[in-house]
Amino acid sequence: MVTAPVPDNSAMDDTANASEGPTVGSVDPTTLIVYDGCSSDYAAWTRQDRPNKFRKRMIRRLPKGGSVLDLGCGAGWDSAAFLASGLQVIPVDASAGLAREAERLLGIPVRRLPFDQLDEPAVHDGAWASFSLQHVPRDALPDVLSRIARALKAGGWLYVGVQEGEQTRRDRLGRLYCHYRRVDLEARLSEAGFGDISCETSSGIGYDGSRNQHLNMEARKLG
Repeated sequence: MVTAPVPDNSAMDDTANASEGPTVGSVDPTTLIVYDGCSSDYAAWTRQDRPNKFRKRMIRRLPKGGSVLDLGCGAGWDSAAFLASGLQVIPVDASAGLAREAERLLGIPVRRLPFDQLDEPAVHDGAWASFSLQHVPRDALPDVLSRIARALKAGGWLYVGVQEGEQTRRDRLGRLYCHYRRVDLEARLSEAGFGDISCETSSGIGYDGSRNQHLNMEARKLG
């Protein structure tokens, strides 16, 4: 069984600590350092998180051979499932360590860039952001969602998974987490040009061992 490394000086699960350390656009450098340092262990841990009904629903909604952005692809397990279903996948992750893990699994390149550098025409049928946008500094989320919307074709589908709540915090490993209430995330999605917004709640245990409530949001680009 893979266990998450927890530092001895890890009393960081505190809203006040979330403001410590600089962020750069959509990237929190401390969060990247954590993922780069535990990428192989994290890859093994995330493999346990199967199956996924939201991923299955995304696959059903997209056209055969369609294109999907995997935003914050991590070790690549979701991308692998999309590829196996016949979709074209563009995996994206800002962590060099996780990108290497994903490339090893998938055999295709991973785009190593932060979300605020996503700049594509409306060419993709879907975008998958599974518990990655919660690491984006709160004030950067509107721009990131607008960039995702621009990358999608009209009618394209988006999935977003985040932890539920109102706090901004760092977990015991030092990763930045921006929690969202359903009403607030729905508003951000609507402002970015999405409609047909739906939400399901779930719960789970994170890599740091903490249990959290989740929002699973699905939306469609208008136009």
